[in-house]
Amino acid sequence: MPKYYEVMNEPFVHAKDFVKTYKETEDVIIEMSKFHKIVAEKVKAEIPNILVGGYSAAWPEYDKNNFAIWNTRMKVFMDLAGENMDFFATHIYDGRNVEGDFNFRSGSNSEAILDLIESYSFQKWGKVKPHLISEYGYTAKGLQGTPYSPELNGICLMSYNKILMSLLDKPDRLLKAVPFITGKAEWFYKSEENKEGQPYPWVLLRKTKDGTYEYTHLLKFWELWKDVSGNRMYSTSNNPDIQVHAFSTKEKAYVALNNLSDTKETIHLDYLNKSKSSITDLTIRRSFISENGTPQLEFLKNKMPLDKVALETGETIILEYCINAVNFTNIITETNHYSKTCLHPIVANQPITFTIENVKTSTQGNAIIKMGLGRAHHLSKKPTVKINGEIIEVPSNWAGYDQAGREQFFGVIPIPTNIRNINTQINKIELTFPDSGGFVSSVILNIENMN
Repeated sequence: MPKYYEVMNEPFVHAKDFVKTYKETEDVIIEMSKFHKIVAEKVKAEIPNILVGGYSAAWPEYDKNNFAIWNTRMKVFMDLAGENMDFFATHIYDGRNVEGDFNFRSGSNSEAILDLIESYSFQKWGKVKPHLISEYGYTAKGLQGTPYSPELNGICLMSYNKILMSLLDKPDRLLKAVPFITGKAEWFYKSEENKEGQPYPWVLLRKTKDGTYEYTHLLKFWELWKDVSGNRMYSTSNNPDIQVHAFSTKEKAYVALNNLSDTKETIHLDYLNKSKSSITDLTIRRSFISENGTPQLEFLKNKMPLDKVALETGETIILEYCINAVNFTNIITETNHYSKTCLHPIVANQPITFTIENVKTSTQGNAIIKMGLGRAHHLSKKPTVKINGEIIEVPSNWAGYDQAGREQFFGVIPIPTNIRNINTQINKIELTFPDSGGFVSSVILNIENMN
């Protein structure tokens, strides 16, 4: 018996199949949402332990048309069926999945999508229902039925790694994440849209001319991440374009780094609490794209600990350290705190206030305000921000690209502040913009208490 059950796969993008006009699709979406509710009730009555969710959104471009896609799709679904859902399923793709414009979700855009779902969940139920990312990767128009492309594999690998690194920031509210990589996809060789018998673009194994199968470059995703495990270690980056996660076991430590920037980046590595002296050996795993567009995976063994490392655009590296046994004596407790409201319209010079309650804080640690923002590119992304009356500076950088190819900006901008500015229990965050237009989609207070 499966642990998770999704009622339908990407249903709302097919709503138009049942009616004549797009206006009528709103009624179809309502009925599909009600269907999810009924199925969840019936399934859980027979199988109480199964987790039921939906709606497996193919096109979570929620900010489009002044958040009309949010208001007529995900919000409707959560209002009608959310009470019966154990999780909310979303598909996150760089490129273009079924509908919408070509864009990159990896980085700040996917963060804004998931943060809005979390914030509305908290607004409705006083708790955040978890995510299940049942597909993630890269897709675009016209890929199916074309010859096998190592270059396309390389683009997919970059997206898998970028999106995975973002999702690893949500261990307490993410049930599962599945990269869109299929096995052999033998059905596709018989498809009418594949008259030349080309492999499905996202297969792990493709059929050769003699009928046997060989691995595609997508195998490199598993080879890169193989054996990475352990307890989380404290790791942080002062550049939102450099994603970082660290894990340790008794004898190994793994530090994963990814470059979201459009340019090559040099990262200076700082080892805390003299931990560098515990390292006995280092293997560097590098996943990158060669100059001719072919994906590469290198394992550089028997290396000395690095003080800096250069990452090409889209490159992921995993530093695999052999270490002496280390006893951790400090604990960092990370929590996320939500306002009871979200999706506020922005009016020039009118403060927008978010009240965040039940916060536990300490004198040591980190605090970040995660501001979700959807507005036209020419409008300000740097409001005056106050937390409990203290003005704090808004950075000019965020995770990933500038989103210039999208109709508007929709992303999360992380705003760090001194943890001493945070009150125990109740906090007030005030945003004031110099111009009108767009929405503050969510405000989340992220706290790392160091004990």
